[in-house]
Amino acid sequence: GKDLPDIYKTPHLLFMVTTTVLIVGTLISGMYPAFILSGIKPSKNLVNTRAGKTNLFRTGLVAFQYVVSVVLIICSIIIFRQLNFMQHADLGFSASHKMVVNAPSVYHDSSQQRLFTSFRNELLKNPQIENVSASSAIPGKFYLDLDSRGGIRMAGADENSGGSYTSYRIDEQYFDTYGLKIIAGQAFSPENTADNRGLAINESALKLLGFSSPEEAIGKKIRWQRDDLLLPIINVFQNYHHKSLRHAFEPTILWNFIPNPLYYTIKFKVNSESATKELVANTKDNWDQIFTSNPFQYFFFDDQYNAQYDADLKLGKTVLTFSILAIFIACLGLFGLTTYVISSRTKEIGIRKVLGASASGIVILLTTKFMRIVGTAFLISIPIAFFISHKWLENFAFKIAINAWIFVGAGAIAMLIALFSVSIQSFRAAIANPIESLKDE
Repeated sequence: GKDLPDIYKTPHLLFMVTTTVLIVGTLISGMYPAFILSGIKPSKNLVNTRAGKTNLFRTGLVAFQYVVSVVLIICSIIIFRQLNFMQHADLGFSASHKMVVNAPSVYHDSSQQRLFTSFRNELLKNPQIENVSASSAIPGKFYLDLDSRGGIRMAGADENSGGSYTSYRIDEQYFDTYGLKIIAGQAFSPENTADNRGLAINESALKLLGFSSPEEAIGKKIRWQRDDLLLPIINVFQNYHHKSLRHAFEPTILWNFIPNPLYYTIKFKVNSESATKELVANTKDNWDQIFTSNPFQYFFFDDQYNAQYDADLKLGKTVLTFSILAIFIACLGLFGLTTYVISSRTKEIGIRKVLGASASGIVILLTTKFMRIVGTAFLISIPIAFFISHKWLENFAFKIAINAWIFVGAGAIAMLIALFSVSIQSFRAAIANPIESLKDE
């Protein structure tokens, strides 16, 4: 009973298993109508007492191929729409124009703060640099980088009150560097001694602690159970996406106390590639002069944050590739079935033309059956695609809605491709000389 839930909780595994099963089935079923049926002589099949079952079987194979095609098309659309939604969502902070440098790992006392202050002052001499901050974590990094995860409660509250939270440590420049939005209180200030070791809490933490409004929380003290500290709340800030949109907002506390940061974030203004390279080179020069024993290791923040979606992007490309392959195989199957049906009805087509049937009428006659097959496949694919997509989207706290137009669009794509494939052969049969077809029979 564990395998199925595990697949659902692992969206990439769910999609890959489903897609593999569908595409293998499509490959196998595609061989029959595409390469076998088109080579059967109609006269032999007409005298076969099992012709009805054969017709049903080959029709079912083609329908199955189109079910797979439509399911994969729908899944591809939903994956890329979800990716686009995540990559363009309001994160609650500014992600662009930031370079992050890994802080030295050998300084764990006041010397690190002194060296960082020198480093920061040197960088700010560059007019292209707006701010520099230090922190024990940054958005997009998972909780292995955070300082703590435990319980909190208000001063004087019962020991069983409060709840779980996450926290990390920041300096006074962090709010400005990342553009976090304060909704009550004020940003930490180095000039205000009351802010020293003060706390900032997000909206989720505000709710966890039982405050009725952000303003009510300002000045209240929180008891940190791990070291029994009573620390004041300096501000309340808007929820932001510290992790990807797979995750819901969590109660978060930022502590204005950073004795040993892990990251230095540099906020800059340059836009061109050449100016950015120059900025990196200048930053490295300043680093090498101050942190003489530590390597300069950096990355651009937006690249690191968007890397959270690399696996989803890879999944989308894989499903899209399989979609194209499935459509191609389905077209081969439909081509083979069309060839067979037209061959078996050659005499009928000739008689209809002799009796005055128009070419357009014959094309409509021949294509109607195949459009019904594709239409039936589309109806079957809707619940399958909805189920798979819904299960995948359950892994995201913030997600798109599954709209009807996605299914209609995928069905229209499949229908147009099928119509094009069938119409070419039907038109050739419709304009053929009826005398030749009747003579052959």
